[in-house]
Amino acid sequence: ERFVAAAREAGIEVVPVPGASAVLAALVASGLPTRPFTFLGFAPRKGAGRRAWFEDAARAPGTLVLFEAANRVADTLDALYRRLGPRRAAIARELTKRYEQVVHGRLGELRLVEERGEVTIVVEGGEAEDGAGEADVDRLIGGLLERGGSARDVASEVAERTGRRRSEVYARVLALKNA
Repeated sequence: ERFVAAAREAGIEVVPVPGASAVLAALVASGLPTRPFTFLGFAPRKGAGRRAWFEDAARAPGTLVLFEAANRVADTLDALYRRLGPRRAAIARELTKRYEQVVHGRLGELRLVEERGEVTIVVEGGEAEDGAGEADVDRLIGGLLERGGSARDVASEVAERTGRRRSEVYARVLALKNA
């Protein structure tokens, strides 16, 4: 992962070696930590099962790897962003094929240009939210504020997701909003 990250920073394109596993090829090409990682499969298409799936994903250890149909990637990325905040991520499309594409960015900003082909999404792991550090809380607050949430709504959501006192989170939201 350090080698891939350094190569990407130097502007060198990293192309995974063809293999039997899109999971591993996407994980390697993402440049995100490979240990530990959790493979989640496909997200359910709708309903309570989908909401529960994203809740479970938020608690999964390490880097997250999942499959998604190309036409549902935007919805899945939005759901991941709402639940996980602006974590680093990569979308790998058509791995080992002629039109292979790996797009890097952050949840909330990352988009797939062409909605075709086989897609694997890789998302940076995070600390368990009930033990989230200050930087994790600040990133979560920043992501929710960028979406246009009010200070009160952001504080309520962050407090619920992290187990912190709402008044403590509200003070941090105001400090970040005014910074």
